[in-house]
Amino acid sequence: MFLKPFSVRSNSQIKSCEKKQLLNSFYKQYGLDPTNVSEIFKTKDVHRLKIITSSEIKVNIYKFGNIPLIIENENEHLPTVYLLWQFPNLLPHFKVHENLVSVLMKGADLMLPGVVTDGPILPYTFNKIEKGILCCISTTSNRAPIAIGRTALSNYDMYMSAGRGKAVSVLHVMGDHVCSLVSSFNRPILPWPIIDEVSPKTNEEMDNANDESKSPVNMLSQQTSDDKNISEELDDLHLEEPFELQPSLDLDKILRECFLKGLKLIKISQLPIQVNIFYSQYVLVHKSPSVDLDIKKTKFKKVGLFLKAMQDEGFVEVTEPKSGVLMLNHINKDHIELRGVTVPASITNPKVECHWPGDYMGPPQIEDIRIIKGPVTALFSQFGYKSGECISQSEARRTIDSYVRNNKLQLITDPR
Repeated sequence: MFLKPFSVRSNSQIKSCEKKQLLNSFYKQYGLDPTNVSEIFKTKDVHRLKIITSSEIKVNIYKFGNIPLIIENENEHLPTVYLLWQFPNLLPHFKVHENLVSVLMKGADLMLPGVVTDGPILPYTFNKIEKGILCCISTTSNRAPIAIGRTALSNYDMYMSAGRGKAVSVLHVMGDHVCSLVSSFNRPILPWPIIDEVSPKTNEEMDNANDESKSPVNMLSQQTSDDKNISEELDDLHLEEPFELQPSLDLDKILRECFLKGLKLIKISQLPIQVNIFYSQYVLVHKSPSVDLDIKKTKFKKVGLFLKAMQDEGFVEVTEPKSGVLMLNHINKDHIELRGVTVPASITNPKVECHWPGDYMGPPQIEDIRIIKGPVTALFSQFGYKSGECISQSEARRTIDSYVRNNKLQLITDPR
C-alpha cells in the first residue's frame, strides 16, 4: 500500500480534542485500557498527514513526536510497525523465517508455505482466525513485527487449502514510504515467550493478554520515564523481565488419557475399524488445541506400536489382516481403568460435515454409455434414437429386450 511514493496533501498539527477523539476510537477498536498505553501517546506534538497513495487512496497518517504510529483508512485505524514494537500483543502473529523479510519488503504478500508452524496445518492451527482481520508478521527469531496486513483466508480455509495460497495481504511493511517519514529506525529485539503459542491469537485474546500484569504492554509502560520522548523509547526498547519457565508436558500421559476417552466414545457396533481412523477421529478429538500431541514425540513413536502396547494391557485387540494395515477388532469396555473415565458432553461421534452451496446437485454419477452407430442404428431408430446419439447401458439393454420381445425372437428353449 505504501511501497510506492505517495503525495502529501497537508501536514498540520491537530488539536487536543482531535487527538482525544482519535485515541478514543483507537482504544475502542482494539478494546484497550487507556491507562496501559497513555505513556506512548502522551506527547502533545501530534501531526496529521493527509496523503494520497499511488493507487489513489486517501489516507491519514498520525505522527506522535515525529514517529508515525497510527494509519487511518476509512474510519479504521492501523498500527504502524513502530507502534507494534511497543505493542507486540495488539494483533495476531504469523511467524516467518528471516530470509523472507527481504521478500516482504519488496512488496510480496505472505503465502501459506512461508508461514512457520509447529506441525502440519490442522483445523485449529490458527485458532479460529477469521478472513479479513488485521494481523502482523514476525520472524521466528524476533517477535518485533515487520509487516501489517489482512488475513486472506480463515483458519478453516487455510486448512482446506492444504497449506497453499495466500495467507496475508500486506498493507504496511518495514522500510516502505511510511517508514521514510522517520530519519532512521532500528528494529528492536523482542524475544518470544519460552513456551510459545502454536497459533496466532484473535484480537479478543490479545486484548485480554494486555490486561495481565506481566504483559509486554505493562512492562513497556513501567519502563517508560516521563522525561523520554517516543523516539528514544523505540531505540532503547527491550524486555528486561524474564519469562517464567513452565513445566514440560507429559505427552505419554496425555496420549493415554485421550486413548481411554476414545475407547469410551467409540461404540462396539463401529468395530472393526482401522487404527489410523480410530486415532484421528476418536483419540485426538480429546486433546487440548494448545497441545501438540505428536505421536513421534512419545516413547511409542508410532500409532501401531502404541495400540499393540494397549493390547498387551488388555484394552483392545488389534490384528493385521494385510501388511501395513492394522485393524481394531475388539474393545474391553469392562477394563478397570475405563470405569472412571468420562467423555465431555460437548464431544460427540465425529462426523464429516460438508458445507455445499445451495445449488449444489451432489457428487457426480459415473455410468457406462453406448453410442448408436453402424448396423444397430436401424434397430434403435424404431425407438426414436438417432445415429451418433448416446444411450446408457441399462437403456440399451431395455431397448434390445423390447425389440426381441416385440418381434418374438426369444429362443423357445431359453425365453430369457
